[in-house]
Amino acid sequence: MPVKRCLFDGFRQSDFMSDVRGSTWRKRLAEPLKDQMETIWGLPVNMQATQYRNDLYVDIGPSRRHFQAGFWIGVDEYSLWVRFRVERGYPADSRRESAMQSDWDWHRFWFKLTSLSPRFVDAYNAAISEGSVEIVANHDNQLLLPGSTLEVVTDALRRIPNDQWIDFYITTRVPSDQVVGWGPSAPSRIVDLLHGRKRLAIEAMNDD
Repeated sequence: MPVKRCLFDGFRQSDFMSDVRGSTWRKRLAEPLKDQMETIWGLPVNMQATQYRNDLYVDIGPSRRHFQAGFWIGVDEYSLWVRFRVERGYPADSRRESAMQSDWDWHRFWFKLTSLSPRFVDAYNAAISEGSVEIVANHDNQLLLPGSTLEVVTDALRRIPNDQWIDFYITTRVPSDQVVGWGPSAPSRIVDLLHGRKRLAIEAMNDD
């Protein structure tokens, strides 16, 4: 569903709870965050509130589809988390819902990861300097690889059977008290956290 926009004056402590009914942080944050990203990065930004009540998908570049490399922003009881995300679907010949198609960004991401493309390596190192790798297989089995090299990450991904879905994240968590203290500067702080990961998303989106 599209994210509605309204005034954002900072995160509130009430935004950080397990049952986020009544929290409006996504509505309040959408406009200033989108404006900051488009101004600083010079790219169109698309935002979608997911079926969950405490997170927000952010995609950059031309709007294409759900399964593209991008970002995921959310809160829990203790923290704000920001993620680079890219997904590997089920095999194209599996006839399952969300089977991976040829236009998914995972293909470019995996090719550049395994071929150690120099620009991809630089982008990965910039992204990992401020976050930890999380790999989730079949939406359930989670593997945390903080500070991992590309070789370790590649080996971990290769060990996951081809018939399993993969969610690949690079995640940073910021304690809720610190986030509330950001006040109205929160959008620019989030853009700063995502800057290195933005380069990785662009590498996954582009063929060159």
